[in-house]
Amino acid sequence: MQAMNESMWADQDFGSGGPVFVASAHAVLAAGKDGILYTGNVEALGDTQVGDLAAGHFAANYAKLRMPPILYTYFDPAVPPAPASPCS
Repeated sequence: MQAMNESMWADQDFGSGGPVFVASAHAVLAAGKDGILYTGNVEALGDTQVGDLAAGHFAANYAKLRMPPILYTYFDPAVPPAPASPCS
């Protein structure tokens, strides 16, 4: 299970679609394959240090965000992911 978990996180392509600047909200939006939308506070970007990426520092890094990350990937269990017919 450990190897599976590591391989799942090896290819996330964070921000592969490019960031989006929302001037009215003073925010930069970015997301990756993991289905999490990050909202960066444009008033508090930068100054990231190597230590900021260490385990246990995630809460402090949220201070650079406009709001907590949003899990935007949603799978409705009532909708089959591969229906037998596209019309059904």
